[in-house]
Amino acid sequence: MLFMTRVKVNSGMVKDVEKSATKKYRDDKEGKTVSILSSKGGVGKTTICVSLIDFLAQKGFRITAVDADVNAPNLAKWFDNISDWDKEGDIKIFPLPNVYKKCRDIKILCDGTELPVELEKRGDVYVKEKYTPSFANYSINLISGDIMKGKTGSGKVVEGTIKTSDDFDYDFRVIDSAPGTGYPVLTCIINSDYVVLVTEATSLGFKDLKKLIGIVEKKGVPYGVVTNMDTDPEIANQIRSYVGENYVSSLPYDETIPLALKKSLPPTRLESPSSKKLNEISEKIFSKIR
Repeated sequence: MLFMTRVKVNSGMVKDVEKSATKKYRDDKEGKTVSILSSKGGVGKTTICVSLIDFLAQKGFRITAVDADVNAPNLAKWFDNISDWDKEGDIKIFPLPNVYKKCRDIKILCDGTELPVELEKRGDVYVKEKYTPSFANYSINLISGDIMKGKTGSGKVVEGTIKTSDDFDYDFRVIDSAPGTGYPVLTCIINSDYVVLVTEATSLGFKDLKKLIGIVEKKGVPYGVVTNMDTDPEIANQIRSYVGENYVSSLPYDETIPLALKKSLPPTRLESPSSKKLNEISEKIFSKIR
């Protein structure tokens, strides 16, 4: 499957990329990419992501953070609730096939020199470069994608968001993926060197985890699993047994985590039952990707 995503930033620079959806956009980079995934929202995916970003940045690594949860981006809220972006741009894609009534309406030359079909805007991308949070002495790059309300094509918006982040030099790129098992998630997986799967210890969570693992293994990407709120010890043990050496840790329930978000801080910055655990999880993930 071929796609073309066009991202135009305020500088007026337009970038086109045409790649296979089974390959990374940038194969020659030295940095490594970690994506944080979950089968559904509200299981601690972004909590793990923010904690890992803070952990790696404190170690002095150059970090590029990518919010690829384009239907509900909120990564910036954990870092001083960033709103004064350095660059803002459009993400434009080929119109979806069902827009056209007849095949003759789609005429794209193989050499790519002519595009009779106009690209349509489906989302926005926001860029903050070398931002130093008020609570830290490091700086990070943050790229956030946001699909237009009522529009389809979230996978293409994710593609454009990740492509924008390719411009930055980094030691680690950390991607907060959309929840689920669809094309937006697949896009994050194929651009990753390692993925973290976050799940609840429930029968439904276990079922969805198996589906995610199947996708990740098919793409040949190493992974680790974090369980959140092990309210069902039996299922939690089943998950540990199923994933074996890929099991990372469990995260206990902590009602102070929403307080961290309210204060626009990574949860590791608060004295809480989970802050130490989150750092331990980040350390284990780091040991897998360094």
